[in-house]
Amino acid sequence: MTKQRLPPALEFLQQVWHLNHAMERLSSQMERTLGVTGQQRLVIRCIGWQPGLLASELARLLHLDRGTVSATLKRLENKGLIVRKGDPRDGRQVRLRLTRRGSALDVPRAGTAEHAVAAMLETKGAKPLSVARKVLEALATQVIAEAQDRQAFRPSGPGKRPRRNPPGRSLT
Repeated sequence: MTKQRLPPALEFLQQVWHLNHAMERLSSQMERTLGVTGQQRLVIRCIGWQPGLLASELARLLHLDRGTVSATLKRLENKGLIVRKGDPRDGRQVRLRLTRRGSALDVPRAGTAEHAVAAMLETKGAKPLSVARKVLEALATQVIAEAQDRQAFRPSGPGKRPRRNPPGRSLT
């Protein structure tokens, strides 16, 4: 069989999934060695970067929904790495701070995702970061648009074919 290159879209997805797999493996390794996953460490680094950050601001910063952030914060709180305190001006808001244990993790360290990125930037320079950011932002926008365009098509049950959701009508 002759080796042929994948079409460009599939080749790009191949690289995205290769990166995703590598990040997942590194995250598992980080959990074993540091006690936190890659995502949890990113949250720790963001809180360390801006102590008193609101949970809602963290969600926006990381492009995650509040539920996902809340679950991660609960895990970090249970590990004694962060504290969540109500904002004195608005009790509905939660401000985030690192504990002493959390602060000990908020340092550059080999074997982490950000160390891999920093090492790549040292060898390749900042231009690839700028290009990658633009490509990833454009792709995220396109994927979100694609998902929104397809929201009307939802499975009607396990193993069943999707059915059309008429505009303006909810399936729930």
